[in-house]
Amino acid sequence: MSVENPLWGAPRIHGALLKLGFAIAQSSVAKYMVKRRGPPSQGWCTFLRNHAPHIAAMDLFVVPTIGFKLLYAFVIVRLNRSGRGSVFGAPSYGRCMPIRRPKT
Repeated sequence: MSVENPLWGAPRIHGALLKLGFAIAQSSVAKYMVKRRGPPSQGWCTFLRNHAPHIAAMDLFVVPTIGFKLLYAFVIVRLNRSGRGSVFGAPSYGRCMPIRRPKT
């Protein structure tokens, strides 16, 4: 059963066997399961290493100043090959408009 369903773990196979009427312990199922040779797909580390140049994060946030003005900042950060981040842009106050909230 573990060969036909490689993504099933011992608890799921144990439950399926119980439904079929086989009284067996979950530890016995885990003991006799066929071991997988490797992960079914690439892991997170491999994915991030392959796609790091194309991943970007962006944020729009408001910074209140001492003079009770609001500064709007839009920042885009991209990872380089070296693992360091680089900032692509932060628009000035005039190009960013405040978001209006609906009256409740």
